[in-house]
Amino acid sequence: NQTLLHGLDFALAEMGRRGMRAVIYLTNFWEWSGGMMTYNYWTNGGRYIDMNDPAHPWPEFADMSSEFYGSAAAVAMYHHYVRALVGRRNSITGIAYRDDPTIMSWQLANEPRPGGRDAVIARHLPAYLAWFAATATLIKSLDPNHMVSTGSEGTQSCNGDSECVVQAHSSPDVDYLTAHIWPQNWGWADPKDLAGTWPTVE
Repeated sequence: NQTLLHGLDFALAEMGRRGMRAVIYLTNFWEWSGGMMTYNYWTNGGRYIDMNDPAHPWPEFADMSSEFYGSAAAVAMYHHYVRALVGRRNSITGIAYRDDPTIMSWQLANEPRPGGRDAVIARHLPAYLAWFAATATLIKSLDPNHMVSTGSEGTQSCNGDSECVVQAHSSPDVDYLTAHIWPQNWGWADPKDLAGTWPTVE
């Protein structure tokens, strides 16, 4: 969508004028910006789960979204997009994205997970790890000037398995690790009893 891409060009140009830096994520594990479930939908015959559908409670969405890593067709579409975006030239500044100092880094995805249930994580883990390594290498081949991160939530992405996180970040083309903290979403803190539950978060 060239209109949206022009909007990104404009955002980067304005950020550059203000001395700001951008971290650009390249897809989403969650549904609110298309993401992996949409790639699945485009390549699996139209199967889709809405994360907010009560007929498909957690962790069905996460389990299905993580089918993305093992779908050669879905990953190929995603990698086509990565090539187009990372290889883009800003239509406003004329600067190739790979040379733009406004971009701090690329993230493979927002909060990629290998599944929701432990059994699904174990099944999808090889494809998940292969996707991490292949995508980071692809980005670096297109743009050696910027850092790459995975966009991971940290151990929460693997249901608390720290070894899974270490493996996912073992590629020499991954420059740094991220962690996202959602105390209320994960049940660590109760918003109706923050005084009583906050010590468990600390």
